[in-house]
Amino acid sequence: MWRVFNVFCLLSTQSHGLHSSHDLTTVMGNGADYCACNGPPSLQPQPRSTVAPRRPFNVTLVTVCEKEAGKLKATLACNKHQVDRVIVITTKEDKKTHKVCSDEGVDCHITDKLHRNSDVFNKGAAIQEVQSSLHRDAMNANSVILLLDSDICLPSAVWTKIPQHIHTQKRVLFTSLDRCLFENPHDYSRGWPALQSHWHQLSLGMFQMYVCDTKAPLYSHRFPTASESDIEFARQFKKVHNLHLVLAHLGSPSQGANWLGVARNDDMWAFAPPPPDGTCPCCTSEQWIRYPDVRWRLQESG
Repeated sequence: MWRVFNVFCLLSTQSHGLHSSHDLTTVMGNGADYCACNGPPSLQPQPRSTVAPRRPFNVTLVTVCEKEAGKLKATLACNKHQVDRVIVITTKEDKKTHKVCSDEGVDCHITDKLHRNSDVFNKGAAIQEVQSSLHRDAMNANSVILLLDSDICLPSAVWTKIPQHIHTQKRVLFTSLDRCLFENPHDYSRGWPALQSHWHQLSLGMFQMYVCDTKAPLYSHRFPTASESDIEFARQFKKVHNLHLVLAHLGSPSQGANWLGVARNDDMWAFAPPPPDGTCPCCTSEQWIRYPDVRWRLQESG
């Protein structure tokens, strides 16, 4: 199923463009529910915790980044201390991403799989290449692999919300279907999300976590874009468990561009500090507008 949607978020002259559900004139979702966040004073921002997590298992974070070095730098500031190792998959031409990896002290895996056979953005083939290496390494047995999009910031308390015995649950995929979307770096760093969304999917590639072993499933190399490989990967597991984490997404998706490997206005995110705690989730039950399984369009009310 090709999951494409359009977002038209027309900012008002105020500092925050969407303040209530009344800003929504038409919302239609392709398998997703959306709401416009109220913003202050409904949000309750608190200083973000930077305490290193304690857990009985190691975590390797794997992310694909091409032409999104700015967002990668911002999300590494949010995520790097929460895991044991970070592997960034990119191309040899993406020198900006190489520099971020070097500056941040994370592993940079160079691949030609993203555009093999003239593929637009074969995220599955690139991830499979790294998965195969990790799965074969006996040192990684019973550790946890976290596949995370490069524009996703984890909650500071993420490991308090995940079962401590997760590393014993083989053939189970842990995922999240919820996120807050931040329109620009300023709103991201002060904790003012524009939208919150919940997807009616089996899993989303923005967050997929599983136990590493030699027989663990692999991403498929069959898809020329990133629009379907995450769902196909999830179907290989005996069970998919939604953790109900609400993730922070840098920027508003537009016309499925990320699935095609297209990044826009990326550099402006590079030095954006992570958002404070207490600002996501941002919606009450009354704010949600639910139109699953159809395309959606968001406009500011006139």
